[in-house]
Amino acid sequence: MFVSTILIITAQVDDTAADKSIGTEAVAAFVLIIIAGILAIIAFIMNLSGIISARKDEPLFGRALIFTLTGIVSSTLSSILASNTTVSGILSVISDIAMLFVMIYVIEGIIALAKKLENDAMSEKGSKLITLILIGQIPAIAAKAISTIFEGNRTAVITAAAIGLVSAVIDIAVFFIYFRYLGRSVKMLEEA
Repeated sequence: MFVSTILIITAQVDDTAADKSIGTEAVAAFVLIIIAGILAIIAFIMNLSGIISARKDEPLFGRALIFTLTGIVSSTLSSILASNTTVSGILSVISDIAMLFVMIYVIEGIIALAKKLENDAMSEKGSKLITLILIGQIPAIAAKAISTIFEGNRTAVITAAAIGLVSAVIDIAVFFIYFRYLGRSVKMLEEA
């Protein structure tokens, strides 16, 4: 989400700029897209396989699977319809919202399992993590939506870019915490 938010906002700022030359920014963005794409594919496969096997243990993981599929469909359509920036941007926002719900339902599922195992520490950490995710994700999604809706308004796009950048920094930290939490949940289940 971080990369797509920055790229959509950057593309819209570039569209309003007088100079449309392609330079090192384009090369850097391309490399960043490739790296992010590879990491996203790996994370997606791991996430999907974990959700599919976990849904047998807790119904909340089934909800996460539904939102995962929603995110895949909207993200794919966003890519296919990339020439229509408004529609593509809206579908990208829908995909980001779906992925937000995936993370929330995965954590809620882990919290439910932790409560069944009477592991209060994991339950409390999960609740705090959801709050952190919302703090990072809601402004990022809002920034992307603003830049999509007000595509031609330079001030709105620049404001959205600033919000998105701050959110992205928070997001990076939260994702490390999220993956660490997932790792701890695996250990919790192994010990049960």
